[in-house]
Amino acid sequence: MDSRHADAVLAAIGEQLASLGERYELVVVGGPGLLALGEIERSTRDVDLVALRSGEELDGAKPMPEPLNRAAQRVARDFDPDEGGA
Repeated sequence: MDSRHADAVLAAIGEQLASLGERYELVVVGGPGLLALGEIERSTRDVDLVALRSGEELDGAKPMPEPLNRAAQRVARDFDPDEGGA
């Protein structure tokens, strides 16, 4: 995964959530987080979501809210049909 692909995946999740009338602030770590910061050029394909931000607070990402889970699964299928899920 490169930064363009990571940006496209995260944007697609945002679009899916917007279509459901939902909005979340995600805390992403690992390769995709470093891609977003411009620290590296390539990463693994998985996105590690560790928390959701609510104002100044961080809430654990487990269990993932159902709208976010559905959006992530749709995007995973769209970007890699063989994956079958997030």
